[in-house]
Amino acid sequence: MKKLLVIVVLGLLLCGNSYANEVKLTCISDDDSVTTELKLFPNLNQGTLYSLTTGPISKTRLVTTDNRYDFYYTVFDLISARFSIDRTTGKYTRIWSAENSETLIVTGSCKKTSPKF
Repeated sequence: MKKLLVIVVLGLLLCGNSYANEVKLTCISDDDSVTTELKLFPNLNQGTLYSLTTGPISKTRLVTTDNRYDFYYTVFDLISARFSIDRTTGKYTRIWSAENSETLIVTGSCKKTSPKF
């Protein structure tokens, strides 16, 4: 009986990611040049994003506050980026920076993605 209890408890601990809240967003820049798909896992402090300009970024560090989602990631280990979303208005700011180049700032808006089926 103890072995069965241990197996059940370990199973619940290991499959905790399957019950994590997932938020899906589609973000479009103000000039319609960049579309980014986001999956947020606030309970795990992780997120994934996909953009046609950067390609897929598997995992990012997600910092969640009452009014913001902030993603921190690097692209090709050369460019550091911060993707910050205002949770009340849906407006975002993406800041790209590298050591010997100018900082690029892109703004736009995000909305929740509706299920396909």
